[in-house]
Amino acid sequence: MKINVLVIAAFLLFAPAAFAQNSTADWPTPKFRFEVEYTFDGKAYSFEVQEVTGLDSEAPAIEYRKNGDPNFSVQKMPGLKKFSDLTLKKGIFAPDSNFLEWYRSNRENTKPTRGTVIIKLLDEDGNPTMTWTIENAFPKKVAGVNENSGSFEILVMAHDGMTIKNQ
Repeated sequence: MKINVLVIAAFLLFAPAAFAQNSTADWPTPKFRFEVEYTFDGKAYSFEVQEVTGLDSEAPAIEYRKNGDPNFSVQKMPGLKKFSDLTLKKGIFAPDSNFLEWYRSNRENTKPTRGTVIIKLLDEDGNPTMTWTIENAFPKKVAGVNENSGSFEILVMAHDGMTIKNQ
């Protein structure tokens, strides 16, 4: 009986170390890298982010009856495109990038700036693999800004449309 207790105690003592070697923490976690370019006061600036969401568009269907006759079946056609707000997460910007001035000018409506924003998905070597060109974009919300380290947690931008280009 004592031997069984010792075996169980030894197993419980050494099991965490044995299981830690086979854990999924050793597997590489994919991280994406996006470069974002924008123009403010006639100068082009860029910063990098780790995650971008909202790069989608939707064309809701418009239903109508041909000739206004209720006996005809419903016809559908694409309507006006709708675009989601862009959400950029975990960004790093240079201290001289005027990033915060760009946001403040839009937030305080002192000098609202809409412009073209170019988002590039970069590969391991830093070459763009896919590019989104966002038209008439402006920042709506910034959260988790650290001016000392030049980083932010979340940036939300509104825009009027986008085009996608594969490299």
